[in-house]
Order: sequence, then C-alpha cells, then structure tokens
Amino acid sequence: MTPFLLFIVLPLLLLTWLFIRSKTRKTKWIIGVFAVLFITFLTTIVLGLWSMGIEDLYGDKQNIFWEGSAGDTIKLVDNRTKKVLATGILKKTWHRINVQSDGTEIELLQWLTNETNAEYVETRQEVKDDIITVTVLSTSDRSFDSRMRARKNQKINKL
Repeated sequence: MTPFLLFIVLPLLLLTWLFIRSKTRKTKWIIGVFAVLFITFLTTIVLGLWSMGIEDLYGDKQNIFWEGSAGDTIKLVDNRTKKVLATGILKKTWHRINVQSDGTEIELLQWLTNETNAEYVETRQEVKDDIITVTVLSTSDRSFDSRMRARKNQKINKL
C-alpha cells in the first residue's frame, strides 16, 4: 500500500497543488502537461498489467478471452474422434471467463479439466460466428504428481 501512495497518489496530489498555486499561465500549462503525461503513463502501466494477468492465467487460451464475447456458445471437441465432448455458454467478466454448462457456472480452465479429466489440456481454439470451438489435441496430465509418479516407475523398472 505504501508504494501505491508514494508513487501514484502523492505525485497526483503534488501536481494538483502546484497547478492550483501557480500564478502564471505558462506554469499552469507546464504542470497540466506533466499531469496529463503522468496519468497517461499510469494508464499504460495498468492496462499492461491487466492484459499480462489475462495472459498469465489463460496462456494459449487467451484468445477466447479477447475474441469471444458473453453469450457465445463454446464447444469442446476431441481432435481424434471429432466428437463433441461438451458445450456451454460463455460468461465474461473484466478478468475471468466462466462457462455455464449443465446448470452450473464454473471458470473456463476448471471446466476444461472437469470435461477432459486431465490437469493439463493442450488445445486449439477457433472463434467463428459466436461459436467458439475448442479442439482438444492432447489430454496428457503433466502435473507435478504425475511426473513424480513416472520418475518413481522408471527407478523401479531400472532395479
């Protein structure tokens, strides 16, 4: 909280105070330009951090967030069999994607995990005409536990 006050609130208060106290028109222009540049800088930082948070959370599935809209139909399709595994309705907030399916609303990544029974799901997404098709390429579980179990099995097999 202290860095927020020190680097954002304090400079804005200082610029506002200097703007009010300045006597000449030239000084007001200079302080006003600095205030606009500072606010533009802060806005750029906030938007960058917000989009980076979306990218960190969804990874290769982030284009669903950017290109999809609330109310779109989302289909989960198996790449090998071309069978539709599940369908749902997309619900978006300013920082999350939820899927309404079978009367429940859960977060997108949790929905993928529940429908494929795997922690790690490699997918390809396509957005066309309010229909989002998520093709499941691989459902190999690459979680830490499964890697540890595989290593144990390799050590046991070597003995």
